[in-house]
Amino acid sequence: MTEPVALSLALLSALIAIVSCEYSASECRSLGFNKANLLCSSCFYLAEHDLEVLVSQCRECCLQEGRNDSLTLYPQAILEVCG
Repeated sequence: MTEPVALSLALLSALIAIVSCEYSASECRSLGFNKANLLCSSCFYLAEHDLEVLVSQCRECCLQEGRNDSLTLYPQAILEVCG
């Protein structure tokens, strides 16, 4: 009876590993996404441009907003000096 339980646990843990996988930075780059600064909220804009097929790949390469509240990184900034 312990053998079926062990087999079930092994299958469950393998399924969890498959479902929770993320692409590496190089895999994301080859798909056209920059994992370093792609926010997950940006992935939903793909559907507005008839690119729904890319949403799941985008979600594997994106950064969740609010993960680190003390630090927000942006890809660029513009400094304007007045006066």
